[in-house]
Amino acid sequence: MGRKIRMHDAVAVLVAIMLPVCLTFAEESFDADRIPDGWAVDGEGALQLSSEHFKRDGQALNWHWAGGDVLTFSHAGTLEEAGGFTAWVHNETPVEGHLSVSFGRAEEVETGNVPLAFDYPLSFSGWRFLIVNFRDDIVVEDYEGERVVEAMRIEAPEHGSGSLHFDLVEFPPHALWARGADRQLPFLNPRRDHDYYLRFDDAALAATPDRPATEEEREALLEIEARYRAWLTGEGIDWRNPLLADRFRVLLERAEEAADALPTMLEEPLVTTAEFRAFFEPLGLLSVIYHADVPANSLYQNEGIHDLIVSALDHLDEQGWTEGSLFGDMRFFILMTGGYEPTIFLMQDELREAGMREREMANVRWYSGVGRVFEETDNVGMNADVIRGRFLLKLAWVLSLEDLDARAHWMRHLSSWMSRCLRIAPKWAGTIKPDYTGFHHSMIVGGSYVINATQAAAASHYLLRDTPFALTDDAVDNLRGKLLASRFYANKYDLPSTLALRWPFMTESIYLLMPAYAYMALTDDTTDQTMMRAFQRVWDPSVPEIADKSLRQGQVGFTFMGTLGAAKAVAEAAEHGVAAEPDPTGFRFFPYGAIAVHRRDDWKISTKGWSRYIFNYEQQQYQPGRSGRNIHGRYTSHGTTHIYSGGDPVTPADSGITASGWDWNRWPGTTAIYRPWDELYAKYPYGRQTNEETFVGAVEHEGRNGLFSMILSDPHHDPEFRAFKTYLYIDDRVICLGSDITNDDTERPVETTIFQLSLTEESQPIFINSDDAVTEFPFEWEGQAGAPAWLVDQIGNGYFVPDSAQLRVVRQQQLTPPHQVPEPRTRGDFAVAWFDHGPAPEAAGYEYMIVVGATPERMAGIAADTGYEVLSRSERAHIIRDLQTGISGYALFEAGEVPACDLLLHVDTPSMIMTQMRDEAVVISVCDPDLAWSDDVEHSPVRMVQVTLAGAWEAPETVGVTATVEGDRTLVEFTCGDGRTRETELRRIAG
Repeated sequence: MGRKIRMHDAVAVLVAIMLPVCLTFAEESFDADRIPDGWAVDGEGALQLSSEHFKRDGQALNWHWAGGDVLTFSHAGTLEEAGGFTAWVHNETPVEGHLSVSFGRAEEVETGNVPLAFDYPLSFSGWRFLIVNFRDDIVVEDYEGERVVEAMRIEAPEHGSGSLHFDLVEFPPHALWARGADRQLPFLNPRRDHDYYLRFDDAALAATPDRPATEEEREALLEIEARYRAWLTGEGIDWRNPLLADRFRVLLERAEEAADALPTMLEEPLVTTAEFRAFFEPLGLLSVIYHADVPANSLYQNEGIHDLIVSALDHLDEQGWTEGSLFGDMRFFILMTGGYEPTIFLMQDELREAGMREREMANVRWYSGVGRVFEETDNVGMNADVIRGRFLLKLAWVLSLEDLDARAHWMRHLSSWMSRCLRIAPKWAGTIKPDYTGFHHSMIVGGSYVINATQAAAASHYLLRDTPFALTDDAVDNLRGKLLASRFYANKYDLPSTLALRWPFMTESIYLLMPAYAYMALTDDTTDQTMMRAFQRVWDPSVPEIADKSLRQGQVGFTFMGTLGAAKAVAEAAEHGVAAEPDPTGFRFFPYGAIAVHRRDDWKISTKGWSRYIFNYEQQQYQPGRSGRNIHGRYTSHGTTHIYSGGDPVTPADSGITASGWDWNRWPGTTAIYRPWDELYAKYPYGRQTNEETFVGAVEHEGRNGLFSMILSDPHHDPEFRAFKTYLYIDDRVICLGSDITNDDTERPVETTIFQLSLTEESQPIFINSDDAVTEFPFEWEGQAGAPAWLVDQIGNGYFVPDSAQLRVVRQQQLTPPHQVPEPRTRGDFAVAWFDHGPAPEAAGYEYMIVVGATPERMAGIAADTGYEVLSRSERAHIIRDLQTGISGYALFEAGEVPACDLLLHVDTPSMIMTQMRDEAVVISVCDPDLAWSDDVEHSPVRMVQVTLAGAWEAPETVGVTATVEGDRTLVEFTCGDGRTRETELRRIAG
């Protein structure tokens, strides 16, 4: 073309930022009986509408070109801005050379002085997707003139001839931000990590074995291959086990449905990533059933299934699923190929016979990104999508290599890469954090992404264990830590809704993780008795969801992990005679999610906050024609305190936490501005906001009790809103304090919600200040200034309020929007209690105590003797002393003198402290809640907290704690970091 085209310079964004265009349509349609206006050919070639190849509506634009021909397009209209150009291009036969594509004014595309241009190689056959962004991808560097787009010119190669089809030609206002570079368009998206498929594939193509496989490695490779095949097809299963037999029956039924549906699917063109992905799970399922040598399997080695799989692979290839090809949006490839790689692994002999094996292995190499294992990086941690969507798929490709020397070379790098991915990740990186929570989208996730990632990683450990290619010990330990943390904050099978990301009422997690517990338990390492005991506690086939999700589930899932081998591992673990662990008990704080969890027996309480470092919540913004998710969930981290105590096993629904009629303004435990739904709907597409507060955290006391506190603000929606909130957890009680609640909104009231719980029926009773049940519906009650009050909710939890002046209690039907869309509304009957602080409060506050498993008799006794005292409730400090245990909790929001205390005199750092006197000793637990992340640190730095105590005390030789007596005072220094607790027992020095 003779023009210098700048493909990789980010400055092009500034040059092209104001491109006006004369293209006002969304899409060129070729479904009419004539070619649309604006298209013309100059040369020997011909232009026509054709039904031979198309992507939509039965026909496409066909250009039979000869060397040097030119295809042009122009469209008159008002000036608007277009973001780029997209089209599907079908090439009949690969040729040398390329299309020269340019955009500009009509006269410019004639002369070649154009602002935008790129080359498009024609070295392919079948369909390819073409996408370019005008601002970033194709700016001509030395163009002179005003950048205006009125026309497009496509010049054929100088020599040869061919046939091209164009369909779904579009000039969208915004070209996709996640454009992925491929072999046709290697220059795309230079401002982002756009070319990693190319980088990984280049690394894969360049890989050569560095040394021959040892005999031990050869034996291990064959063993791993056999394990993986058995994991897919169920080899070695005792089909007398009724649960396993039932599992296979359901999978067979699904395979039969897929076999019936696939022929019709083969007649349809594939356009969207969702349409491609819809092929892969049934394709993988059919290949598994085809190879499953099970007595009841009518499809084993079935010729019709064989032909169907081969035809499906050919159809995918023709539609553009082939080495070097992407479809614009690189994000979804990580997750879309789940059943494809297992198909290629299982069908190797059949593909070789059909002459397709080399093609399909190249496709797997490309789409799995297996060359990534050669990255020379010290990466710590990995995105959960990569773990769940790539661990086992890369393994499938490596195990399909015929040369054992090459396979050993790849397996060494694959195992090392997997282990690096499972290292503890710093700050906002994924996936496993120092507290063993899981991160995705730079925030804590208890379900969805992280569940799948954990299961994929555990399956990888299971398949590679006890071989030279096993995951490293630290990677396995991190997986154990992740699973043990999950079973602590989930009760028994459900995680807190505050950890469910965009699906606040989809909280089931542990039964989905059941195979992961089994994988980790089924090793020769006796230390994994811990995992076996954890598995036995949650395994209960009498719970319908457990059997359905862990054994009988009717799918393998788009990540292709619900295999027959997964069910076999669960069944084997269930047969072990190891006793189940008791229900976890105690108090734990997870600083990377700002969530505190308090457990006793089979119940759990959790409280969630947010900060400068921890996001508040995630939503997916609603748009007309597309559902959102959690679109009113803004207050999720405003101190939400869920009590899971109802049901056997305990479930959210039995604990009163249900979606229909849920009032999104009144999450239990939160302090928030009550808003209409349209105002509550966040203006940010994904939520994921931080504030400027660093004081959010908790201190753990001897692992049993704890103190959670936060300074709450929301600069994004309510800049003047602020509250100080503290929760002291002691055995079956939680003492809740709030102070200095301020806001300048004179129309919307600020509320602190005590509980919002669904009623199973209108007459389900609650109790207020009496053992006479309240069954009226609807019902309203208001407290009185200076008068204490107590309540017992319909689940059996009690609440004591020392001053009920602002207390409101209602039993009512609620009509509220669901979490996906503003309309239609959902209905539900609820009992709700809250403090009404009114509009624009100034330094408002509250105090109440939760008692789990209460009765009216017990609450009446607590009203007579609360068993605790509040020593301070201000913006300087919240201090609570529990008179029953002698435990005191200090939320010290400011450094300096400690108010109203005769033991703690001074702290040099805003901190959280708990103390408990024992004769001549004191147990003291200290936490610096500030994670202190910054751009120049990878991990939370170590910081000293100095606490001055009255009297002379000595400290044992405890790591991270020193005590220095200074007259009648003792300066105790605690080495803190990562939001964790440092604890010691100090003994009084006599004299």
